[in-house]
Amino acid sequence: SYYDVKLAVKAGADVIVLDGMQGGTAATQEVFIEHVGIPILPAIPQAVQALQEMGMHRKVQLIVSGGIRNGADVAKAMALGADAVAIGTAALIALGDNHPRLDEELRKIGSAAGYYDDWQNGRDPAGITTQDPELSKRLDPVE
Repeated sequence: SYYDVKLAVKAGADVIVLDGMQGGTAATQEVFIEHVGIPILPAIPQAVQALQEMGMHRKVQLIVSGGIRNGADVAKAMALGADAVAIGTAALIALGDNHPRLDEELRKIGSAAGYYDDWQNGRDPAGITTQDPELSKRLDPVE
């Protein structure tokens, strides 16, 4: 990530997003989950070092994501020099993506809570990660 950050800054980026590849919904092959990329927390100091050497730390925003599991991970990322932290799967779960009320719908599409492969095809029964008008009606953001 050190050289990637330097290249991005030289190309004129004003925001850099590092994705640790260990997050996500597991809707990919295990080889990608276990053997591609590096964990996000060890990647942050490399990126910060590159930005500091270029005099761009805190001038170019550093946003990190991927594998952020809890508030402690957010605090660590910020302490290591990230300007912001993005979460994905944790937000889906907080919105109710694994809620027991979806069990019957999940069975209908041959899936179960926690198996996000079907979400990649736009079939999220909670209506959170879909463009399908009928499914998206199921998401009540006020609820």
